[in-house]
Amino acid sequence: MELRPLCVFLLLMGLIHCTTAEKPKPQLTSDLKGAALTGNSVTLYCTMTPQSAGWKFYWIKPTQSTETETHSYTIYISSVRVSDGGQCRCRAGRGNPVYYTHYSDAFWVNVTESPKPVVIIKPYTQVFRGERVTFRCDIQGGDTEWTYDWYRDDNTFYTSHTAQEFSISDYYSGEYTCRGRRRSDSQISKTSDPVTLTVSQKPKPTVRVNSQSSVYTGDRVTLNCNLLSNGWTFLWYRDYWQSIPLSPGTRNTNTLSVTVSNEGETRYYCKARRGNYDSEISDPVTITVRVRPKAVVIIKPDKHVFRGETVTLRCEIQGGGDTEWTYSWYKKYNTLYPSRTTQEFSFSSVRNDDSAEYTCRGRRSDSQSSEISDAVTLTVSEKPKPELTSSREGAVLTGNSVNLSCTLTPQSAGWKFYWIKPTQSTETETETETDYYNISSVRVSDGGQYRCRAGRGNPVYYTHYSDALWVNVTESAKAVVTIKPDKHVFRGETVTLRCEIQGGGDTEWTYSWDKKYNTLYPSRTTQEFSFSSVRNDDSAEYTCRGRRSDSQSSEISDAVTLTVSDAAEAVVSVSPLRWLTEGDSVTLSCEVKHSSTGWTFSWYTEVPSRDSQGSLRYSTALLSDSSRGSGGSYTLSPVTVNHTGVYMCRAERGEPVFHTRDSNLQPLCITGEEINQQQ
Repeated sequence: MELRPLCVFLLLMGLIHCTTAEKPKPQLTSDLKGAALTGNSVTLYCTMTPQSAGWKFYWIKPTQSTETETHSYTIYISSVRVSDGGQCRCRAGRGNPVYYTHYSDAFWVNVTESPKPVVIIKPYTQVFRGERVTFRCDIQGGDTEWTYDWYRDDNTFYTSHTAQEFSISDYYSGEYTCRGRRRSDSQISKTSDPVTLTVSQKPKPTVRVNSQSSVYTGDRVTLNCNLLSNGWTFLWYRDYWQSIPLSPGTRNTNTLSVTVSNEGETRYYCKARRGNYDSEISDPVTITVRVRPKAVVIIKPDKHVFRGETVTLRCEIQGGGDTEWTYSWYKKYNTLYPSRTTQEFSFSSVRNDDSAEYTCRGRRSDSQSSEISDAVTLTVSEKPKPELTSSREGAVLTGNSVNLSCTLTPQSAGWKFYWIKPTQSTETETETETDYYNISSVRVSDGGQYRCRAGRGNPVYYTHYSDALWVNVTESAKAVVTIKPDKHVFRGETVTLRCEIQGGGDTEWTYSWDKKYNTLYPSRTTQEFSFSSVRNDDSAEYTCRGRRSDSQSSEISDAVTLTVSDAAEAVVSVSPLRWLTEGDSVTLSCEVKHSSTGWTFSWYTEVPSRDSQGSLRYSTALLSDSSRGSGGSYTLSPVTVNHTGVYMCRAERGEPVFHTRDSNLQPLCITGEEINQQQ
């Protein structure tokens, strides 16, 4: 075996004992446990066994024409590329000339593209303070075990995290990236593209109502709960947000459709939920619901019309406000006009076959409808002939009123009435708004034949004329007031007033009495009434009037004045003298002051006597021979001395009897001498 020059030199110098061995073959290995990932470093080891010093190492890929020389038994590729892959060999060499070992067995360096992770942030990349977020670093391909490094805005967030994902509630806005590190050899993946996480304050949704300007009972209203992010479940509340939600939340559906049924104001709230995280409750939105307007059909001039009239149907929307409506009309529930912009339509000359039930409905620009109207029946009849009647069955008394009635059958509205008296020199019609014609104080000249007819519309539609009606007018009887006992009476008397109907025949009357034109008794069946004890304030003018069973009245009486004075006083006078001579004649006269009617008189004398003590007393004694009569005179003829005395009188009248006060005392003096004395 040939010795190498160095070995020979050392042997000659006695420095070593040289042992010869077979030419070595190094072993080529790598620090990788698998394929190299692009962008990572790779170290190749060219290992000599046994180890010895002084070697250089030569590295070659079959695809290359030249070897790479290193002083170290390792070669380091700092950022491997796919092109760096392939079969590699190495050998060692030393000395000069260079002694080379065998080439190592081929070593396959496998280089694959480094995976690029994908950052996944759940639930979303726009989240809210306090919401729980899951971060995931997703590396596709193979079953490699990795650890994970996380960065926010290129600053370390988490390193060497063993789990692929983690969930936290404490985080900040920023750009998040991750990369994987192979556990077996620390090879790292590429860095993921950044994912921006935006963290906002706790959200508060807003509620909007997608509805028409006016909301009516029965309308369907859609509410939107608006939140500018995704993935929410929405909960709705009515009136009180602490109450049970209206319906369970529906993911990704932020609308609520409700059919409103109650009139008034209702508040709606919403809240968003994502996982176990709730937003704030929204401010309320108030929906004001009004009773759904109802259509009403109005027919002019009336629901009952006559052939040839002009008839107008109008559709009124009750509670419809100033909304613009279109109108649908139905005849017996068949569409007559599906859409009219005007509320009315007309029949210019109505026919019998236009008789039907009509309904209408309004529709707004947002397609919301009113309630359909109740059906209104239009009835078309033949041209009518009114009937003319009078409020009086017999003759009308002058001064009374009479009503003429022009009656249409069947009755209907909107008519004016026209009255004509053909017996007049010119036949002119009198127009009234009512179906009656009143003559308030009828005269004889108002008698005669009358006819009437009705008319309505524009142009006027006239009925036939009625048959003629004869109105007979006669002079009215007049009432007369009589007062008993007299028109001038005294306080405390009984006074009777009587109402006589002159020329009243045998008609049964009732009587009304007025005191100074104020009604005292509106209806008495008897002709008389009495004051049982008249007072001063009964003084007044009294009138009366008779009323027949047909309510016709007599003429009112002339006024009669009742005068009530204080207590009645009788006054005695003597004629010719108080001093008389036996044989003369004397007359005492008694009268009532201010009154002369209906009195009777009594005469009295004062009779002197002495009591048991001897005192002189006087008593009144009725003169038995005095005459009770209406004359009021007491005559003594011829007089005697015995007629000397004091005389007085008193008057009475009525039933029960009313007495005046005692009169003044009148003395008479009779002498036996024939002396003429002056009074």
